[in-house]
Amino acid sequence: MTYLFSSVFPAVAGYRLTLALDLAFGIQPTQIGVETHTPAIKQLLYNIVNVERRILKSVNMPFGSSILAVAQKQGR
Repeated sequence: MTYLFSSVFPAVAGYRLTLALDLAFGIQPTQIGVETHTPAIKQLLYNIVNVERRILKSVNMPFGSSILAVAQKQGR
């Protein structure tokens, strides 16, 4: 098991904290989807995650916004 998306974790955590505070104060959040990002932002995020993927081959990340677990059935 390891964490994924460690490099973007601060942005994700900040967004989630802001969303939680907005909801606590009764503010309705706006919907933001990936499709609203520009191609340049998508490429930047892809490049960041691609570098992280290479690092994951030799190092487990200590934190992240997602968890990756690989399991294998016993007896195989």
